[in-house]
Amino acid sequence: MHYNLLICGVGGQGILTLSEILGRAAVVNGLKAIVTVDRGLAQRGGSVKAHIRLGEVYSPMIPKYTAHGLLSLEIQETFGYVDYLNEDTTVVVSSTRLSSGLKAEAGGNPDWGRELHQHRPRRTLVLDSEAILGVEGFPGGQNTYLLGVLCGMDVRLAEFLPAEAISTTIESLLKRNARENRKLFRRGLEQGGSNRG
Repeated sequence: MHYNLLICGVGGQGILTLSEILGRAAVVNGLKAIVTVDRGLAQRGGSVKAHIRLGEVYSPMIPKYTAHGLLSLEIQETFGYVDYLNEDTTVVVSSTRLSSGLKAEAGGNPDWGRELHQHRPRRTLVLDSEAILGVEGFPGGQNTYLLGVLCGMDVRLAEFLPAEAISTTIESLLKRNARENRKLFRRGLEQGGSNRG
């Protein structure tokens, strides 16, 4: 058994941090994990993606059409990864828009909703995470909040990494704002749980 998670966004959104949280949580819990990060031009706000493979896996990259989860922190970046989806993929997308839109233009179709629908993932949630976190008073925790949403929506992930293991790793790894990030992760879990189905 295994779980394939693809995380995408742009530099500065905390994708590397999420990768480290999940990788460390896996190791601490005696689970095999392969984490592969493509930083691209991260320092300039360019595309960043991470392939996170948990369980009985041997190659570093997720094969096309086999992602169990897709977590996108930037809506335009979602375009480039729809060919990793299948009908059983759980998709969580932030409506945040930071990139230039080149992915949309290159794909020839700026309607990301239609692109997602063509691959028919049954569990797809798009959130205005910036507005939600503005209410929470901590806009810098979008990444941990959305990870919580994904964990709440997809029970398959909990089979490999229980939410408590991830939450504990957030607290031990993030020295600054650890308590706030852990709180946002739990808030995301609640949001995701209410959208499970």
